[in-house]
Amino acid sequence: MVRIQNIVTKSLIAFACLVCLGCGPTIPSPYLEALKEGSDFELSSIDPGNPVANAHMGTMAAYPKLGSVRPSTPEQRETIIRAIERSVRESSSGASACFEPRHAIRVKHKGTTYDFMICFKCRAIWIYDGDEQLETIGISGAAEPTLDEILQSASVPLAPKPPKSKR
Repeated sequence: MVRIQNIVTKSLIAFACLVCLGCGPTIPSPYLEALKEGSDFELSSIDPGNPVANAHMGTMAAYPKLGSVRPSTPEQRETIIRAIERSVRESSSGASACFEPRHAIRVKHKGTTYDFMICFKCRAIWIYDGDEQLETIGISGAAEPTLDEILQSASVPLAPKPPKSKR
């Protein structure tokens, strides 16, 4: 009887571990829905080193756009979204105090234009509707190579990377 209880207990623990592989922070549903279902999806490379004068800091208008790409296939869009979801899921803590976004995603959904301002240095995504900041989400750096590759494959230049911190 004890052997059966041990087997059942170990099976339940294994099942719980499998279920929790997808656990962790997630993109709040209205923003994930916008990413998945919205129109005019655009991934941009932006330059945080040269902010635009008189623009609301943090917004898409505040940073020169170096170029952008619209996903050429539904699979490419899904690749971008999965990479962002992974970065959110793998985030380990809140955002740093810096704000130097080098990537942005703009998408229109249900009458709202969402700007996802992505800073891998700060480990955060700031979500805006115009000048209004709606949400801040912590991220890991997992999505950066995917976003860079998609931009570079479309010949979009990338902003210079920040120097590595000496921790």
